[in-house]
Amino acid sequence: MKTLPYNYIILLIALTIFGKSFGLNQFTTANKTHKVPEEKVYVHLSSTSLFSGERLYFKVYCLNKETNSPGNDSKIAYVTIVGDNNNILSKQKIKLIKGEGFSDFLIPTSIPSGQYKLIAYTALTFNQETDRFFIADLGILNPYMPLDEKLTTVVQEDSIPRKPPSEYIQNKDAFFQMELLKTHYSLREDVNVKLINNDFKWNGVYSVSVRKKDDIIHIKKPDIHHNHVDPINTNALNSKIKMQPELDGEVLSGKITPKTEGLSVDYQSIVLSIPEESTVLKISNTNKEGHFTFNIDEDYISNKVFLQILGPDRDKFSIQIDKQEEIDFSFLNFEKLKVNKGKKEKIIERSIKTQIEDSYSSLRQDTPVVIHNPDKDIYGAVFTTYNLDDYTRFPTLQETMTEIVKHSWFEKNQSKDSEYRLKVKGYVELFHYEAPLVMVDGLFIQDHHILYDLNAFQIKKIKLFRDKYFYQGDFFQGIIVIETFDKNFYEENEDIEILSFNHFRPEYRKEYFKQNYNLENISYDRLPDYRSQLLWEPKLKIQSSEYKFNFYTSDNEGIYEIVIEGFSDDGQAVSVTKPFVVKEKPTID
Repeated sequence: MKTLPYNYIILLIALTIFGKSFGLNQFTTANKTHKVPEEKVYVHLSSTSLFSGERLYFKVYCLNKETNSPGNDSKIAYVTIVGDNNNILSKQKIKLIKGEGFSDFLIPTSIPSGQYKLIAYTALTFNQETDRFFIADLGILNPYMPLDEKLTTVVQEDSIPRKPPSEYIQNKDAFFQMELLKTHYSLREDVNVKLINNDFKWNGVYSVSVRKKDDIIHIKKPDIHHNHVDPINTNALNSKIKMQPELDGEVLSGKITPKTEGLSVDYQSIVLSIPEESTVLKISNTNKEGHFTFNIDEDYISNKVFLQILGPDRDKFSIQIDKQEEIDFSFLNFEKLKVNKGKKEKIIERSIKTQIEDSYSSLRQDTPVVIHNPDKDIYGAVFTTYNLDDYTRFPTLQETMTEIVKHSWFEKNQSKDSEYRLKVKGYVELFHYEAPLVMVDGLFIQDHHILYDLNAFQIKKIKLFRDKYFYQGDFFQGIIVIETFDKNFYEENEDIEILSFNHFRPEYRKEYFKQNYNLENISYDRLPDYRSQLLWEPKLKIQSSEYKFNFYTSDNEGIYEIVIEGFSDDGQAVSVTKPFVVKEKPTID
């Protein structure tokens, strides 16, 4: 039999005695007041003028307010698109990594044409007295709905301000230089771009957008060198609203209350689990008032979250989730959207191309990027794995644990004659009264009796860890991880008495689609291509004196712009623009 050193056994005893205090100290430390530098937010938008059915891409830069360099304090940013009368069109939670995050938003066909505003902030900036929000105007035209004269106005072409040509002149002494081989390109042609970063002065991570210039709606784009706080006094907001800073990840908090008088809410362990391939498992301890807080820094896709109180008294309490009070953006001013009277034919043409692109969108999909951690990284344990197809199968989990899985079994609960609990035999005869940590398809299970008659033919594998396991302030006698073939245990057992709710989760990151017409054995001759957004790359990392990238034009003729924006490692704001023309028979440069 494997034995443990004497000093390790003493450590287990000490941790058992002081485990709860240790968890509380972590909680208390996380809620102390720390001096954190003030922040500000800037957002690079792929466009400020869009049609319904088109997609807006954006990248959030969270900056140290003093140095202007990317910050690493806030881990979550909020991006809201709001219309007149405080009408919320979209609200997204963006995960920040080293002060940067990105996402996108499909403009729906159900909203009227008009001016909207994109607002971005973090919990830290929201609590500040100044630079609370980044605010940018968006013009949205819905060609499928009549114009509302309260939101739009039809004007002559000459009354719409134009960019002066000087704005396209690149200052060779500022930022890095952007070079193209020519200024005119044909349809579906490869465009190669070279960036020259003299003396490595502009090292940093930037975002690049290549998009057709809008000649129908003209909304001024944000200037990266200027503040974008709305001129209206944002202190008009309800000053009572405060947000908990999200310095260690996304914050989820709540409170427990006893169902009968006399029960203490202090030192209660709350377990959070998010069932998916990359399991999210957290344990937090309540304070004297019953409040608890989770900091979630893992990547995940599911919006279904499960919470439960750990221990035999879990049914004696109820759990309430804190809800952030909605921000009232009625202080914002909205101008009418100016629609060009002479652009009717172009509006029809663009809407048709947008519909065609939408019908083929399944062939140009972005790819979700989620980091899937193996179990040993989540639990810090090395498992014995039982792939049940390698054994003679038994009908139920109870029989499978008895006949196949060694050192683990179901034991009848003496206090409840009709219920069973799982047990794991450790390497030493110590603390066997403790329950194992049991996870089924990423869901933490305390009521083991619901697994007793589980159809074992649905189970792919069972993993067992026998050692005493200390996880975020609580002890377990081993770990049992059960994985079904369909990985949907919680969906198939919705009657389980565990608090679950749909959580407002961060948007998952994506690798954005990039068209390539140089692939072998693939023909695009019959596939229409009316992309107006030729490239969106939010992770353009420049760390050398020369950087190259490429993209392909589409069948959509017109004037395009390459726009690169961001902040250098030392806090310099960078914005570089280069125009070019796409035409079926381009002019030779």
